Amino acid sequence: MEFKVNSGAWGSMFGIPCIVADNFLKLASEAQIKVLLYILRNNNRMCSTDEIGRAVGITAEQAEESLIFWQQANVLAESSDSANKSSENNIMKTPVKSKSETSEIKPSPKPTAIKETSSGGLKLAPTEIAKLITQSGELKGLFEMAQIHLGALNHTAQKSLIWMHDYLGLRADVIVTLIAYCASINKTNISYMEKIAYSWSESGISTFEQAQDEVNRMTEARSFVYEVMKSLEMKRNPTTKQLEFIMEWKSKGYTVPLIKYAYEKTIEQIDMLKFEYINKILINWSSCGFKSVDDVKNSELEFKNSKKQSESSADASNVDKYKALINNF
Repeated sequence: MEFKVNSGAWGSMFGIPCIVADNFLKLASEAQIKVLLYILRNNNRMCSTDEIGRAVGITAEQAEESLIFWQQANVLAESSDSANKSSENNIMKTPVKSKSETSEIKPSPKPTAIKETSSGGLKLAPTEIAKLITQSGELKGLFEMAQIHLGALNHTAQKSLIWMHDYLGLRADVIVTLIAYCASINKTNISYMEKIAYSWSESGISTFEQAQDEVNRMTEARSFVYEVMKSLEMKRNPTTKQLEFIMEWKSKGYTVPLIKYAYEKTIEQIDMLKFEYINKILINWSSCGFKSVDDVKNSELEFKNSKKQSESSADASNVDKYKALINNF
């Protein structure tokens, strides 16, 4: 099915810069598109951010952020008049730079000596991001897959993806695996994802198979922590130190039932949750070769039986001594 604009039905029309249609339909958010359309429609007069916000259904702050986005993309420019009237919060629209001018923009050079731990210091304008996407099919595919898990990508998210791909050197399928994992646990904030991405880069995770193995390991560890928290009747997330204990127990092969039994013993002795006390019990059991709750309980039963036998032997010995004493009279 084909469509065409019914210009006769709507009367006057206004133009949209080609760079917007070519490069920003996916990159720009809904609010940013709305703001730009309103600005272009009213390009013969000054518009305040309050007016724009009311017209398109967003706050004045969101309108200002959208205007800054288009300024950084070289689609809008602030006029000298509006600069002199900053208290009135007015923005003047000027024509967009030509495609030939924007094509000369080059992204910031990649760091070589020091690997940054986040994308915070990465300076990339929207036009630079758009250019990088048009130049790299893998990067374009990464953005499309990321949007499936994260929704519309704001400028910060776009920079983060480029940082992971171009600066950390992670492959697109590795980054998508990372994003999918973070989405599965509802932790898609940029700082959290970048922390994992940096860790993967430092650990040499460079293939989809390695990324999937790491996700499986992280999922298993997360499940173990949750089960331990449940067994210890914890109502809040563990502290860093407590989490270190839990991961140490996992690395030593302590099972959740064994940890729970050690917790029950701790409550019997000191009537409070104390990781250090639980840890000492587990270490003691491990040194005795106990690997399960049954091992511990069997040992406890043997100890009780031997104690009874010892007490019985002591009683029998006392009776014999008493009889011998009586017989001497």
